[in-house]
Amino acid sequence: YPAAGWSYPSGGRFQVYTVTAKQASRSGMTAKYGSLRGINSAGGLNLTSGDQISPPNEGDGFYTKGGYKTAEGKAFLSWNKS
Repeated sequence: YPAAGWSYPSGGRFQVYTVTAKQASRSGMTAKYGSLRGINSAGGLNLTSGDQISPPNEGDGFYTKGGYKTAEGKAFLSWNKS
């Protein structure tokens, strides 16, 4: 179903922006990589807090800009489909 802010013909938005979904995403990434340090290493990131782990902020850009090809993007998609 359409998410708030979505308009045709956009590819849509991920349905993962509730507080609960964000927490589940953070937990999934931490479980996959073992720690914030592991997440930073896998994704080439420099996060200083688990609260900074966040789903992609817009679906079209995630695909058109290649975010889905990154380690972080692949981990997110793997978690999102589970």
